[in-house]
Amino acid sequence: MKKVLITGAAKRLGKDLAIHLGEQGYFVWIHYNNSKKEAEDVLKLINLSGGTGELIQGDISQYSQVKAIAENIRLEGSALNVLINNVGKYSTGDITKFSIQNFDSIINTNLLGSYYMIQ
Repeated sequence: MKKVLITGAAKRLGKDLAIHLGEQGYFVWIHYNNSKKEAEDVLKLINLSGGTGELIQGDISQYSQVKAIAENIRLEGSALNVLINNVGKYSTGDITKFSIQNFDSIINTNLLGSYYMIQ
């Protein structure tokens, strides 16, 4: 069975990808950071369609948490066939009014987080 890890799989595009790939026979690692309830709902939908998967939590903007995600997958005896770096953090509004901390958080999640996951 092929295995896929989808970051940010609890909502929007990540959710749709997780459900679709679960229906196609992939074992889906459903990554979330703060959206546990939504991630559980995605897993239920995958299971209802005959698919399988598991939840995995972590903040991908933090390298130590990405390492923990990878270790958890390894401990399950899994090897990934596919990684979908889907997670995206964004803010709306006037960029000139963003705090440096907000901007750093967006960059750390969207850019560094994807890099960390590839590593």
